[in-house]
Amino acid sequence: RSTLFPQSPIQMDEKWIARLNSIMSKFELVPSVGTTYNISMEQPGGNPKFDQLHFINFKKFDDSFKITFLPDRFDIEKKVSSISMLDPIGDFLKNVEEIWSSIKCLELTYCRVALALIAEMKISNEERDDIITKITQRGDGRTATELSQRIVYKTDYNTEYPADIIKTNEVQEFGCDNISDNDSLLKIGLDYNSSMDNNTEIISRQYIHFLTEAARRITTIMDAGNIRNILGI
Repeated sequence: RSTLFPQSPIQMDEKWIARLNSIMSKFELVPSVGTTYNISMEQPGGNPKFDQLHFINFKKFDDSFKITFLPDRFDIEKKVSSISMLDPIGDFLKNVEEIWSSIKCLELTYCRVALALIAEMKISNEERDDIITKITQRGDGRTATELSQRIVYKTDYNTEYPADIIKTNEVQEFGCDNISDNDSLLKIGLDYNSSMDNNTEIISRQYIHFLTEAARRITTIMDAGNIRNILGI
């Protein structure tokens, strides 16, 4: 999934959606408009506040490829099945660059960009035993399954680059519905977000470079050879 966050909320009225639909028609995706709600608290201990938001999807019938536009974010999602991540991610980046290039005429600037991968993986019994041993070392009385529901095992805020390069927040996590079940898939999550303190001009100009570097890191990790290398165990 690749996401761009506009600098300010987009007024998604009928005219804007009609213009967007015209731009997106060349991708031969099916459009649909829907409504969602952003729930927040008016004040500590107060009543929840429901902000109604409209969104528009452009997608394949089988949901294998989807573009979602909301006032505060644009998502591109693609489902793939592959042993190696190199070719699928390369193809996805080509899709992303083509789509974002197509909407440049909307003259938007962006305050954040992100690239994320969620992978469901089969693992061997030996690898499963290694993971169970690793996570149960945490103790605290919970079972291996409870401990593996969602574990963030690395965060890395990269500030080593010069000021004119997008700063990166890297998050790696994994989870499993039931780590003790031999048929349960392991879920790996890799998420790369730009920092909110980046200049919007830098992000608007260099987000493709950011996505390319994030894709390189994701590919390196996922093609590491085995689950022990991926999880660092």
